[in-house]
Amino acid sequence: MRSDSPSRGFSSTSQQANRSPAKISALTSSARPTREFHVWGRRPIENYIARLQQQDSVDQRAHALHVIADKAGRIPAQLKNIVEPCKEMGFKISLCKSQDDELWPLSSDEQLNHQRVCLRVPAIPTVSIHDIVQAIPDWIAETPHGCLGLVLDQVQDPRNFGAILRTAAFFGAKFVIFGEDRQAEITPLVVKTSSGGAFSLQLVPTVNINRALEMLKKSGVWVVGSSLQATARHNELPTDRHYVLVVGNEAKGMRQEVGRHCDYLVKIHGGDVAVDSLNVGVATGVLLSSLQSTSVTQPNHGRDIADDFEE
Repeated sequence: MRSDSPSRGFSSTSQQANRSPAKISALTSSARPTREFHVWGRRPIENYIARLQQQDSVDQRAHALHVIADKAGRIPAQLKNIVEPCKEMGFKISLCKSQDDELWPLSSDEQLNHQRVCLRVPAIPTVSIHDIVQAIPDWIAETPHGCLGLVLDQVQDPRNFGAILRTAAFFGAKFVIFGEDRQAEITPLVVKTSSGGAFSLQLVPTVNINRALEMLKKSGVWVVGSSLQATARHNELPTDRHYVLVVGNEAKGMRQEVGRHCDYLVKIHGGDVAVDSLNVGVATGVLLSSLQSTSVTQPNHGRDIADDFEE
């Protein structure tokens, strides 16, 4: 259970009292499809297939694998670990002579590092904020203290979006929430840049980030926002809490109204005053590393932490 008593040395940006996790069930499978598109590159496709293999059923006709043959006209050896499971799942497999082959689905005009393989998929699954809120109490009970997920406030560059997803997956985050306005969409480039990390996360589009943050806080987590105007250091947060990290736009940072819904505002302090900030993808890595380093070996069993911070 989270308490709203801020720790000494930090000012909390929200002062609502008596927040406690809602008693709700685990994550449901109410996936919101985006649109059919192609996943390209070996690692993203490997991770997508691994996720499919955990499902009870797979729509065979909605998937199709395209492979560019080697010089001998065969399937390249390094792609057999992709081709074999696709065969087992009954996917249509097309062997193309080159990327100029009419069967190859990607444009030859684009300089894509497709690594000779492309998988047509029906959609990249997403879930709702309500699904995440339902799952958080179980994640809190099962997961050491640290960062459970991210919220992106108008991150517009697709490569930054993909890099953040890769970083989030690397540090074991459960979900990434992002707005539907002035935000990079989930595209094949984002998935490729994430190195397949997109398929290790629950992806959560929302029309109202501020409302999503309030729902997250009521479910038992603490919200940390990254802000250049903050005075608190990123590595001085309490070490026995479950956090959600908010990062903002590449140029403008996190919006002020979003910051007002955060419990803590922190800043990464550098050593060179000539450069006052980091790329949002790099900053996310630094912040996640710091938050995950607060993890303890024992999971949280719902104890009230307010007593730890009484004067």
